[in-house]
Amino acid sequence: MISAFHWQAVLRIVLGLCLAIFAGLSMADWPETLLKQANLAITLTIGLLVVFGSNWGLWRRAWDAFPRLNRWVYPDLNGTWRGSLSSNWQVIERMAKAAKGEIPAFDPFAPSELFNRQSVPMTLRIRAGWFRIHVRMETDNRYSNSRTLSVMPERGRDGDPHAISYIFENSTPDAVATDSAHHRGAARLEIGLDGGEPILEGVVWTDRNWQKGLNTAGLLRVKRISRDPEASVPV
Repeated sequence: MISAFHWQAVLRIVLGLCLAIFAGLSMADWPETLLKQANLAITLTIGLLVVFGSNWGLWRRAWDAFPRLNRWVYPDLNGTWRGSLSSNWQVIERMAKAAKGEIPAFDPFAPSELFNRQSVPMTLRIRAGWFRIHVRMETDNRYSNSRTLSVMPERGRDGDPHAISYIFENSTPDAVATDSAHHRGAARLEIGLDGGEPILEGVVWTDRNWQKGLNTAGLLRVKRISRDPEASVPV
């Protein structure tokens, strides 16, 4: 989460905390020398940041006590999120079959095709701290699984909502003929905080079988059902 802030703001916070601790140690005249006081101030600053900013750190208690911090700073995204991915795969599959003459030709740009998408139930499991965010994507049929490569939180500015962007790697051990065993993808999801549990919504795209023009994209929309990242989901 700390990467959502400009590095200058982060540096000011760290230096301010370190100087405040150093000033307190100096007033207490302990330890005996300024060098020892400076070393202890640095050590305590690092320790406080780790305790406060870990996945289950004190920052989550502060966010529980003052929910407005989700808007003012950045939301606590920890938990299990449930929803669906509305993918363009159905259109791509029809185009492939039409090219082989298996079905009649059709116009993929026709307005009726805009809603001809495949909806797949989806679960996101997010573990977030101040120094690291991990996102795991799961499908109900366990056809594939993914792991996080990179996550970037984005603070909302000028009235824009907070967002999260991430890159993932997907593994499909028993891929069908039109699929690939491995592919990478990315997503940018805006965070809705208009009431109740937060919602993540945005576009996901992949490089799945891009050499054959079969790379996919879709709209992902999930709502948090539990603050536990390992919570069970309804079948």
